[in-house]
Amino acid sequence: MISHFTKPFFQALNLIFKDKVNLIYTLLPLSLAIVIYGFGISYAYGLFKEWLHVYLRSTIDSETIGFMAYYALIAFLTVLCFFLINWTFVLITSIIASPFNTLISERIAKTLNLKPAPTASDRNFLARSLWIVILETKKVLLIALLSFVTIVVGYIPLLTPIALILTFLLISIQFVDYSWSRVDLKIKDCFKDTIGHLFFYIPAGGLFFLLINIPLVSLFVPAIATAYFTIYWENR
Repeated sequence: MISHFTKPFFQALNLIFKDKVNLIYTLLPLSLAIVIYGFGISYAYGLFKEWLHVYLRSTIDSETIGFMAYYALIAFLTVLCFFLINWTFVLITSIIASPFNTLISERIAKTLNLKPAPTASDRNFLARSLWIVILETKKVLLIALLSFVTIVVGYIPLLTPIALILTFLLISIQFVDYSWSRVDLKIKDCFKDTIGHLFFYIPAGGLFFLLINIPLVSLFVPAIATAYFTIYWENR
């Protein structure tokens, strides 16, 4: 029973980290996200520090009090930035990586079926990317909203398990959707597939929910999860 969940996981690791092309598809969006966050956060952080310094000097007469207030607020901002980055980085990376995850899913499906693996140019990659990113953004925002709801209903013990189950299921759907899209599955068939495999999708989503919350490991979750659910879809 446990091997039903673990076997695709280890197979996914093998297909991601031992296949150079899949590894490039994994590392490229991750590198883009790091660059965007690095420049974006540092630029915004610098602007805020400069504005705060000018603002406090113009509103607080005491240099000592202004100095203390400045560094207290900077310390608070630093901690706040850390939590925001920790919570949003994986979500943003998932959006950036969505076109590449599509290629990973296609490549793994071809590999499992012993067919030539596609490349970015084979399927008009750039033309499809914008639409894929839009769809992925909607999925990620829905997951973020549901995660927030989970936190809120955590104060209502009877509702917490329901919210967690929905979150786990939605995480699975986010990644199995690459397989659904690859075979042009209709919405009603996607719904049937979800209902028919609830006892796999919910625990599997729980597994990746845990991995998302592990530093560094979370960076590779989008690619690994895409591979995982592609393997499950192709092998069942």
